[in-house]
Amino acid sequence: MRDSYERRVAFWVTKLCKAMEAIRQHELEQVGLYRGQAAILWQLRQRDGITQSNLAGRLDLTRASITSSLVRMEDTGWIRRDKDPADRRVLRVFLTPDGKRLARKLDKVLENIEAALTNGLEAESIACLIDTLRETHTRLAEQHADRARHNAERKG
Repeated sequence: MRDSYERRVAFWVTKLCKAMEAIRQHELEQVGLYRGQAAILWQLRQRDGITQSNLAGRLDLTRASITSSLVRMEDTGWIRRDKDPADRRVLRVFLTPDGKRLARKLDKVLENIEAALTNGLEAESIACLIDTLRETHTRLAEQHADRARHNAERKG
């Protein structure tokens, strides 16, 4: 029975996710970050000045959870939140100079994680793995969206 279970994709994806999460957590702790903070910094590095609600949407977080994370990061001096001049109800989120320095450290964190994941693999194997993961993710996302639409139609 054990052999058949270990031949399943889900078994290895689960093991991979757990191992990668342990590596990611260790790497983030080295620069003084938690997982959620790293995702926020990464988004802000790409889109400094994004609205708080758009940031929450990009990270698939509720407004309450993004607000509590941003308050902690603001208290630490990594970000600042300013009211949008065009609409004072909207908050825009910006990296501070300290936040920008910390966000740049994420590059090294990502390099270390990537190196751990691909150590010993040939470039061709890495490219194949990326393609397979992308295709699998796309199919799963489509299936999830189809199920969500079906459930909404049943309820509505």
